[in-house]
Amino acid sequence: MKIREHDFIPYDADTAMPGASALVLAPHPDDEVLGCGGAIMRHVAAGEPVQAVIVTDGAFGSGQDRHAQAQARQQESRQAAAVLGYGVPDFWGLPDRGLTYGEPLIERILAAIETQRAELVYAPSWWEMHPDHFVLALATAEAARRCSRPLRLAMYEVGVPLHPNHLLDITDLVERKRAAIGCFASQLAQQRYDAHILALNTYRTYTLAPRVRAAEAYRILDRRELARDPLRMIRPGVYYTQNGSAETTPLPLVSAIIGWDQTHHAQIAHAKDTLDSIAIQTYPNIEILMPQCEDSPTWAERFPVRQLDAESPRSQAHFLNLALEAAKGDFVAILTDGSMLHPDHISVMVGALTATEDARCAYSMVHVAEETAKSTPAQASPAQHLDRLELWSGAQFSLARFLIARELVEDRCRFDESLAEGYAWDFLVQLSRKTNFLPVEHSSVRIPSKPAQPPETKVADTALEDPSLDAAFAKWQATWSPSELRTVIARQARRRMAAERSAHDRALELEGLVDVARRTQNDAETLRRQLAEATAQLQEHGMALDSARQEITALRRSTSWRLTAPLRRLMTGLKGARTKAQ
Repeated sequence: MKIREHDFIPYDADTAMPGASALVLAPHPDDEVLGCGGAIMRHVAAGEPVQAVIVTDGAFGSGQDRHAQAQARQQESRQAAAVLGYGVPDFWGLPDRGLTYGEPLIERILAAIETQRAELVYAPSWWEMHPDHFVLALATAEAARRCSRPLRLAMYEVGVPLHPNHLLDITDLVERKRAAIGCFASQLAQQRYDAHILALNTYRTYTLAPRVRAAEAYRILDRRELARDPLRMIRPGVYYTQNGSAETTPLPLVSAIIGWDQTHHAQIAHAKDTLDSIAIQTYPNIEILMPQCEDSPTWAERFPVRQLDAESPRSQAHFLNLALEAAKGDFVAILTDGSMLHPDHISVMVGALTATEDARCAYSMVHVAEETAKSTPAQASPAQHLDRLELWSGAQFSLARFLIARELVEDRCRFDESLAEGYAWDFLVQLSRKTNFLPVEHSSVRIPSKPAQPPETKVADTALEDPSLDAAFAKWQATWSPSELRTVIARQARRRMAAERSAHDRALELEGLVDVARRTQNDAETLRRQLAEATAQLQEHGMALDSARQEITALRRSTSWRLTAPLRRLMTGLKGARTKAQ
């Protein structure tokens, strides 16, 4: 493998930033100048609209009145805005060091993006160590991921150097940037931020030509990159934190149970994906229960993690029952197949289940991801909705799709440890006997496909042929009433008839396509023959034309042609004179 320097960092600097409209999100008054003051001036010079949003009041740790300090810092940002020339910043006034990653902040950022019709959004990078910077980075990345129109995220650096893919030449702007930073007298009295940032801007010219004396570094991502891999938000660094501020109204606790076979390396790898997908959930009140393992998640401070110290659980079903007993949550999510949750999954599911009194269990729609192409966007599975009769007929559904109210656990719903296979199906049947299932029309679970089961396969199509369900099915067969059994059998009969009709229709369609192909082939043969005949005729005409040309050439070289030349000229002259006379 040949490694080159410019594979890691740009060796050229641009003098402009992409996007015809920009939104700048700054966690504190001064970050908009420290991180991207040069870029703001480039947008202004190009006549592109720029709106800066100062998210917090910047008044943490102030010895004076907090309100007065916040007002003073706002005035400093206004003065800096005048130097940069972009207008007036918008102040949200959220508490300094009080930002919380969750739906309210994400939705507010989305609204600001739409109001500005931004094509480029600036935010701190997810390498930043300050908690407000890090939370704003995650929230902005999630807002960009959800945006329905073209959008790019430009992450800037303040407290921690980032890994750039774009350098902006600010050589001609560095003195104006210095003047704008100088407006923040209250902060410069505490720390020489001007010296630090301008030194960083100078250092960023390390790979650039000598004429470039200052540059700003950015990591620019398209929203589609975030949609393909939301987990990249937390994997670049180790600065994972959870703000401890209390919510006005306590949210229900969700117990996320993670299970895997520790002897199966593929399952362990998938479990890490599952854990990381929980780390970026926008829902703030989650506990995680998982088997005992050597390595704790690096982000364990965000959500409490309880490793169940069970002496060699007898089976996966046994571990899941231990976890159900230990769970403290109002709702339970069970993830055992390496599924990954989109960042808003638990928030959406809790919202749906708490808004209804008709169900104590909800399930989401699902995507299936190819094992061999993890970076490819997952495709929606055709088996989306759960039908109770289809479940009873043996259809199997991923447990990751479900959010279960604690009352069902208290109502003795458990995994049957006597079943070597089919215990998950058996558990869902138990739930279906005690509650309605609420469908949530939101595709937020991503399930890795299995080699033996392509993504387009509906497990319900071959459910009754799955021998692993024999013991579980026999257990329930003894409890179903005759009418329920008749309903299940009738359901399967209708499914088989529908499948036969579909197969017949497809056979007819295939036969029609074969007939069309045959006719097309015959037409092609006819056209080929006609083309061959036309080619032969063309060759004959060409030969005749060549023969005529040879005869004309021989005639013009003959003695008689030379002797009659004066006569031809005389005749040509007489014709010309007659024409003029007319």
